[in-house]
Amino acid sequence: MRRFILKITILATIILSIYIFIFFFLPYNPDNYYLAYNKKCALLQQDSTAPRLIFVGGSSLNFSIDSKMIKDSLHINVINYGLTGGIGLKYMIDDISSYAKENDIIVFAPEYCFFFEEEAYGLAEALSHIMYLTGYKKLNLLNTQQKINVLKGLPSICEAKIKYLLSSFHSNRVGKEIYSVSGFNEYGDYCRHWDLSMKPEFNLPKKSTYFNYEFGEYFVKKINDLKNKSCEVIIIPPIIIESGFRIIKENAEEVNAFLLKNEIPFLVPPQNHVVPDDYAFNSYSHVNREGVDFYSASIIKELNAFFKYNNPSYQISLP
Repeated sequence: MRRFILKITILATIILSIYIFIFFFLPYNPDNYYLAYNKKCALLQQDSTAPRLIFVGGSSLNFSIDSKMIKDSLHINVINYGLTGGIGLKYMIDDISSYAKENDIIVFAPEYCFFFEEEAYGLAEALSHIMYLTGYKKLNLLNTQQKINVLKGLPSICEAKIKYLLSSFHSNRVGKEIYSVSGFNEYGDYCRHWDLSMKPEFNLPKKSTYFNYEFGEYFVKKINDLKNKSCEVIIIPPIIIESGFRIIKENAEEVNAFLLKNEIPFLVPPQNHVVPDDYAFNSYSHVNREGVDFYSASIIKELNAFFKYNNPSYQISLP
């Protein structure tokens, strides 16, 4: 029995040593998608006294707006903070709160699933990569559950490094991944897919079971905190294709009712941002160029109406 335990201990030590070596000494892919997070943070850290229009959400936002179109129409600096839903809405709102300045206009476009079950607290892989790439300087933003997710995601960093090492033996390793940091533009939009027409089979969303009121109340508090910092906060529905929306319609209505009850309603009804299935790129919430144009134009018109209501002299250029 002792010999068996010794063998198991030796094997575990060897495996752990290998993982430690990979984690600390193998290179990280310089074109990894998650590296875009640091670029977005750099945009948020730039010194500017002018108001900024900051969009916050997951990959459905990241893949679905043309910030230059919005900037040219609304005449305001635009930053697309959206990256992936895997970091969770709690991290997004905590993180953006640390960058928010007076007179910023912060537009949240949260996926409906964030308000259900434990989705707001993120996924292991995304949170772990983001913490790793920021040198764990933002661990203070995480609660216990999020920190556990970070620990669970550590092997995914090693796996990513191994994958990159193996790909280095192939001359065509760079520039052909759909998800990569080189696919982002200067505003933080993911735009590599704008000229592509990819529409493979993809999974549709699943209807969520229970509403997470604990997180919902936290979200409301953080929104009000941002308003108290003299930020304008707007919440818009995420973009989603028709077949996906039919499945989660009740979830969307529940989120809509919750936000309305807490006096932070969606700017427009959820149905306004539902698009034909033909607009899908590679997900029920990742749209092609037609979808990008639709969502961006819709946002411009909706924000125009909002701004003119609050400031009748405000003028923009509609696309």
